[in-house]
Amino acid sequence: MIDHYGTTNPAEFFATATEAFFEKPRQLKKKRPELYEELRSYYKQDPVTWHGSRHY
Repeated sequence: MIDHYGTTNPAEFFATATEAFFEKPRQLKKKRPELYEELRSYYKQDPVTWHGSRHY
């Protein structure tokens, strides 16, 4: 879910986690539910609920 580059430092982790949050929200929520909830709270958005989302 979070690629190797995302583990190189905190800024890259945040960037790759954000990318997963918006591009693959269901997958992130399933594999890293705590991280998903933190990002949902931070961004005040819940992309899993967006109508028409095709991401799994």
